[in-house]
Amino acid sequence: MKRPFEYGTPGFTMGGPAKAPRSAGMAIKMLVAPKEASTLIGKGGMTQKQIAETTGCKIHLSGINELYPGTQMQEVHVRGDGAEVVANGVLQLLTKLAEETGKVLGGEWDVEEGGARVHFIVPTQAARAIIGKGGENIKALRQACQMKVHVEDTVLGHGDLAEQVISLAGPLLNMHNALPMILEKVAELAVQPFFGNWVFSCLSAPKGGGKGKGDFGKMALDNGFKGGGGYGGYDGFKGKSKGKDPMAMGMGGGMGGGMGGCMGGGMGGSMGGSMGGGMGGGMGGGMGGMGGGMGGMGGAGKGKSDYPSHGKGAAATQENIDMLSHAMSAMPPSLANATDRSQVLQLNIAAGYVSALIGKAGMGTKQIAINTDTKIMIREIEGNPNEKTVVIKGNAVNVASAYLHVASRMSNIMQTVGPDGGAGGLS
Repeated sequence: MKRPFEYGTPGFTMGGPAKAPRSAGMAIKMLVAPKEASTLIGKGGMTQKQIAETTGCKIHLSGINELYPGTQMQEVHVRGDGAEVVANGVLQLLTKLAEETGKVLGGEWDVEEGGARVHFIVPTQAARAIIGKGGENIKALRQACQMKVHVEDTVLGHGDLAEQVISLAGPLLNMHNALPMILEKVAELAVQPFFGNWVFSCLSAPKGGGKGKGDFGKMALDNGFKGGGGYGGYDGFKGKSKGKDPMAMGMGGGMGGGMGGCMGGGMGGSMGGSMGGGMGGGMGGGMGGMGGGMGGMGGAGKGKSDYPSHGKGAAATQENIDMLSHAMSAMPPSLANATDRSQVLQLNIAAGYVSALIGKAGMGTKQIAINTDTKIMIREIEGNPNEKTVVIKGNAVNVASAYLHVASRMSNIMQTVGPDGGAGGLS
């Protein structure tokens, strides 16, 4: 079977222009969850091949461990000779995804029957055109297709290769109206010299190397990540984590240099022994890469990072550890079930802090999401341009863990950047 994305193949580059890009024609990119990607590829790649042959499109997917910055999703590139060909290819892909459940989940879990959550990636110039002057174009798009349409604020990539995500939510059938309107704006750029370079670029990054210790590091996580491997050395950052509190014997080793070493050490230790595998380094070294981390539960954490740390393990008191342990032991089995990903937590932050929270190339929120197995999204607040909402979805324990990491990162950011705008509270 031909591998969906080969980064050594001429024409495909990781975030940079190809030396000699082929004629791109028309194209659009999408984001799908790993399970959805598997469905699209099919056994031996047959599904992907059949859709490509039927529609005349060229379809490429990033690898299972190559995720789009800030998400836990893979990229799908759909290319064809024109907008109609590409539209047909995309609709065939969505139809395939909906075969089993009657809906397209798009990485979410609470999608209504017959509904769809679809995320397209387009050049930033196309995103601006879709919004239009004063938002008039996106309002017309919403009205025409009767779907929720949102252009994410985050811009990834540089110069002509800059791109943004457009998310749509609503009835799957309405995609027939929405997709041509989006492709129309992308097609206007297809004649530009840079377009071919954008088409053959890919920001989805393969996992890095790393070392870590801890019982949890011996286990292979269900999404293919290994606790012992972690995400060491992103952008040259390095990190360590040491659990010094005898209480948190199982909290040492954990989460490597955290964001500084990009989760370089995996998830070792046990939550004071009670989790048997727990949150290494204990959220103290934990996210040690926020330079020393959340300062709590376990270790001092060492590591370089984009924001300094001020934590020294102050939260790792017997009382706090017992409190967390008691809360977890009191959870009903249905809520503790790892397959229950229905929990949602939201917090508001000042709009000025969003870029720092997301981090360089999206690695801030991406690493938190990956290491807590949650989905983290940034949403606008209608009528309130001064704040944004951070939405965390997943299992109850994972969501709580992700919140602590987000709160820690925000605390470090606020100490560095200053209190301008302040941060909102939980909602």
